[in-house]
Amino acid sequence: MQIKAKTMQFYPYFAVLQESLGSVFCKTPLAHTNTVELLASLWIGPSGKVLRAELLSSTGSDERDRAYSAALGSLVVAAPPPAEMPQPVTLMILPKDAGVPGACVGSD
Repeated sequence: MQIKAKTMQFYPYFAVLQESLGSVFCKTPLAHTNTVELLASLWIGPSGKVLRAELLSSTGSDERDRAYSAALGSLVVAAPPPAEMPQPVTLMILPKDAGVPGACVGSD
């Protein structure tokens, strides 16, 4: 698949991005109770700071959507994005599975 081959080179960065997202969501209490998938686009600057975050779908709660928007907008990824990585980066944020232990220490 041609798309997968084009994105494979960015997998190491996506892992860093995922870890950074986990950290910011651990600081967002409303993220712990989200029960729906959420789509978002991020534009990440050369320093790793998110320059723009846009929700592409809704959680069904204005308050929770605002919390996600604020969390994504405050995100600083632990590494700068590869210069050749296309942007925006579109994410699917999955709901927390009640059967899976939480990754946030002291949040459950």
